[in-house]
Parts: sequence; structure tokens; C-alpha cells
Amino acid sequence: MNHVLYSPAKLNLTLRIGARRADGLHDLSSVFLRLPSVEALTITMDSENNVKDLLSVQTIELKGINLVTRASERLRALGWPLPFLRVSLWKQLPPGTGFGAGSGNGAAFLRWASALLGRSLPLELARELGADVPFLVSGLPLAFACGVGERLEGLKALNLSALLLVPRWSSPTARAFADLDRRREERGSSVSDPLFFRIEAETLVDDLRRGATVGLLPNDFTDLLAERHPEYGLFFAMAEKAGALAWGISGSGSGAFALAQGPTALLKLVASVSAEPWVTHLLVLE
Repeated sequence: MNHVLYSPAKLNLTLRIGARRADGLHDLSSVFLRLPSVEALTITMDSENNVKDLLSVQTIELKGINLVTRASERLRALGWPLPFLRVSLWKQLPPGTGFGAGSGNGAAFLRWASALLGRSLPLELARELGADVPFLVSGLPLAFACGVGERLEGLKALNLSALLLVPRWSSPTARAFADLDRRREERGSSVSDPLFFRIEAETLVDDLRRGATVGLLPNDFTDLLAERHPEYGLFFAMAEKAGALAWGISGSGSGAFALAQGPTALLKLVASVSAEPWVTHLLVLE
């Protein structure tokens, strides 16, 4: 029997990064927006295999260990009687784009394994797998997150359409955080009060909820990425001209996005940006 799981992704409508902690991680303040299912996993119990899970990936090449494999290995290490599996993963969004598609794969798997075995969702494992996973495993449509992504406060859903843009370059998370730390050290920059981040986030969500144009959304990685790739500025200008409400970079990049009330403005934006040679994927979600 095949089990088909639909896997979500996310946008960071805001992303503020705190100072580096003693454990090497960073506290964050962010508004997470859940995206509709963009990828899918097909899981089959493998009665002939008692060695390891077998994972195949369709459409996009992945390097390293996918979060589905990491999640299954950790669950078994925790004593969960999970059989070995054959997993086929159909992907639309490459890694290193900040849309959390890999985290969505892991979150979908954790929810499935919990239901299969009748056990509570392993929230500590979700946090261990990555900052996006606790939100994606929660099922919340919109949330304010702090800590390292594990402290969530659910917010009322936003009824917005989104355009996701994947450029030809990626932005590995570890490198992005190291670059941000280095820049702050060189400039002697301080980190703002978390209360400011919360007020900023609440104001932006309220503005978007009433259909106001808010423009470029705050993300501490935007300046670094825009300096290396001026193409972001071109996309943001196109988004404004097309009539989008908001635009920005998700996570630590490299993916950019625009938001609008309904798809009309976004389809106009697609027509403008699709011919750009630096764009590899465009995806409109409602």
C-alpha cells in the first residue's frame, strides 16, 4: 500500500536574527506564513528490506541526507518501531532557497509517522531538524516565532496569493549566518530589542490584513544578498510596478517572493520577470 503525503513550504514575512548564542545557534523573531502543499512524498512499507530506507527524488537533484531520512533514523534511535520504507519524493523547490521545502518534507513525514504509530508528535525532534520544522509540523497557517523557531504563537490566516522566485544561485544557511555574524562584528552592530521585532511584525501583519501596500519586508539577510546580486532590486521594482502588496527574501535566501490579493498582479509580474536569465523557477500559489 502506498501512502501519499502532501508537503508544505513557508515564507518568512519578517526575519530578524539575534546574537549568536553559546550553542552556536541564533535566536530569531519571525512571522511564518504556511504555503499550500508544493511537494509530495509517496511512502511504501518495504517488507523485503531490513537494512535502511530507500529514498528516490524526482525532478530535482539533492545532495546529502534529506530531512525525511534524518527524521526516520532519529525516530528509530528514539525507539519508535518504524519499518524500513521506500520513499519517492517529488520536488519543485531546490534546497538553499529559504522556502523550507525540505523542512516541509520532514514535517509531513513526522506527522505521518506519528499517526501511523499512534504516538504524539515529537516536537523536540522537530526543533532538532531545523528552525522551520516546528512551524510546518504544527499545521498553523500563520505564526509569530521566536527562540530558534520552536516557540510559536498562532495568528489568524492571511488570504493572500504568493509568487515564489528561485534564482540561479543558492544561499546555504550556514554560510549566510556566518556572513551576517562577520558583518556585524566588522561594523560593531548591535541587535535590536526583541520587543521592537514583535511590534514590527504585528504592524506588518495588520497592514497586510487590511490590504495595504507595505513594500519590502524586513529580513536581516536582504542587504547581504542584494549587494552580491543586484537582480533582487530589479525583481522588487517589478513587483512594485505590477501592484504587489509586499515583496522580499524568504529565510536566509536565495528565494524571493511577492504577495498580492489574488493572482492578477502576480501573473503580471510573472510576465515581466520570466524572461530574466537569472530566474530558474517561478511558482504562483493561491
